[in-house]
Amino acid sequence: IDPLDTTGAGDCFVACFMSLLLKGCSVEEACRLSCCVSSWSTQSLGASTAKISWDLIDQFARQE
Repeated sequence: IDPLDTTGAGDCFVACFMSLLLKGCSVEEACRLSCCVSSWSTQSLGASTAKISWDLIDQFARQE
């Protein structure tokens, strides 16, 4: 990833990680997908302009 702006990437990671754990994902899977989410968030300017959905995260994670 060539980040455009890293503002909010850590917040995205933590929010995704916690929501995945609450959904019953393993720690390993939650960590892997949270890394994808935080990476995706760096592709937009600012902390809240990235449009992220579970479908986008899944597609992005499969590109690795």
